[in-house]
Amino acid sequence: MGACTSTKQKRYEIVRTLMPYKVHIMAIIWPKNQHNLFDFESSSYCVKEIEVDFSAQLATVDKELVALTKSEWARNSIEIANITLNEQQAFINSISQQQDHKLWAVLKSEANQFQSIDVRCFINIKHLDLKIGDIVKLGRVRMQLLEYAFMPTCDEATQYQDEQEEDIQTISDVASCRICFSSKASETNPLISPCKCEGSVKYIHLECLQKWIGIQLKIKQGEHFIQYLCKRLDCEICKFTFRNTYTFQDKSYSVLKLPKPKSSYITFKITNDDKSKEAMIYVVEIGEKTELKIGRIPDCDIKLRDISVSRSHAMMKLIPTSKHTAENPDYIIRVQDCKSKFGTLVLAQDEDLLVIPEDGKSPILFQTGRVLLQCVQKKKINQKPAYKHPDNVVLIQIETKPQLDQQEQMQDSFVTHDELTAGDIIINNSQNPQKPQANMDVKEDSICDER
Repeated sequence: MGACTSTKQKRYEIVRTLMPYKVHIMAIIWPKNQHNLFDFESSSYCVKEIEVDFSAQLATVDKELVALTKSEWARNSIEIANITLNEQQAFINSISQQQDHKLWAVLKSEANQFQSIDVRCFINIKHLDLKIGDIVKLGRVRMQLLEYAFMPTCDEATQYQDEQEEDIQTISDVASCRICFSSKASETNPLISPCKCEGSVKYIHLECLQKWIGIQLKIKQGEHFIQYLCKRLDCEICKFTFRNTYTFQDKSYSVLKLPKPKSSYITFKITNDDKSKEAMIYVVEIGEKTELKIGRIPDCDIKLRDISVSRSHAMMKLIPTSKHTAENPDYIIRVQDCKSKFGTLVLAQDEDLLVIPEDGKSPILFQTGRVLLQCVQKKKINQKPAYKHPDNVVLIQIETKPQLDQQEQMQDSFVTHDELTAGDIIINNSQNPQKPQANMDVKEDSICDER
């Protein structure tokens, strides 16, 4: 069990549960506020190092890094991350729900990026393997991996054919679609409740919603890519923003139905911090390529027209897996940075990324806002408290900390799907729709631009 300590400091009593080990934290703070980006080419940054042996919230106060308990607060403080210590492991987690202030794993190709820092203690990962749902940040642009398919070069599969379905004719006086007024429903074309509307306009066919959304899209096609541009898509009645995917009993229903290429392809959702820019679905045909260049210049395979994106910003490589054959190609999608100005970041969602490693293992460099963090678990030489507040920081003891407005936190969230309840979906109208249960369980991470 951890030891409890009580010390008097700043005219109030601090109670901390100390662990038999400590966590060394290095923070690199860039003082310039520029879209919550960190300029990796700048020399005007400050470095702060602290060690903690208790669970705490990390915060910056001016240019100082402090570790706060739940009962402590400092004026002008900006909370950046949670550090959780238990008997077995230590973890780092984000505090804010805003995407920019979550923890992003930094990919950099050069270890000597910061000349004033001992490079032996400043190590970072050079690449990460992506899975469906992962978000990559390049400057102000975010790319979320939505879908991919690898096919043999000669494969001419009928990717454009629509699935044939057998509608189930049901009782006419039950729920019906608010667009086509039909009460037919099937497993592939159910009646769903995608928004907050009630009564006779509660339900809509999945295919009717797909067709309506398809009309709103603007299409731009290149030699090896297709862009689908869309603004925020809201219900015209209740103004609720439609999600990209709805799920029910482990089955997903996508409201975005796009024609798929006949050859290998990767699909991304691209959004921007600039609210004036439209959201985009970017489908890039791979062909026989095993590398995709991402940047601002014309010869990039994925062109991102934003000044915060470097000319040649990042690279995606297709690494054959052990299951790969010519007849059944299978690849790992690996992303790496190409010496970009603002770095290539991957949203840290996996628990493995958030575990603080022991000394001697390669730690991960995180970015949250304009702060870089790197944490390493170390042994304690003695049992004295490892942390002491800086003398120039005035702290206040409080019962509850000031909270950010929840609505403000959710403005920049990327809600990809909602979990439908039994009352939100009708697959067979022979069963009467149940009354809606509690509010939809919105899971984090849409074709919609929720900025």
